[in-house]
Amino acid sequence: MKELWLTSETPEGYHWTRNTPPGFIGIWWACWIVGNILSSLEARIALFMDVGPGTMMIGWISTILLIAAGLLLIKIVRGIHNHQTGQALA
Repeated sequence: MKELWLTSETPEGYHWTRNTPPGFIGIWWACWIVGNILSSLEARIALFMDVGPGTMMIGWISTILLIAAGLLLIKIVRGIHNHQTGQALA
């Protein structure tokens, strides 16, 4: 995703590896990975043990992280789209 963002925003003739991606791409990636790990953990705990407050808390945290990841992904895709259409029109 980082490379896609950078190549989309970089004008032709400028080397994209000299730029740094925005910080929210790393936050998106972290939310996505941690949210999925916690979701999987919650499902495995629920299969083999009684669901208690701790398990429910893991579920809530994973849900919040995955919602945040989804919202950040929308922002990333819109940014890439804007960069690419802006370059196409230029």
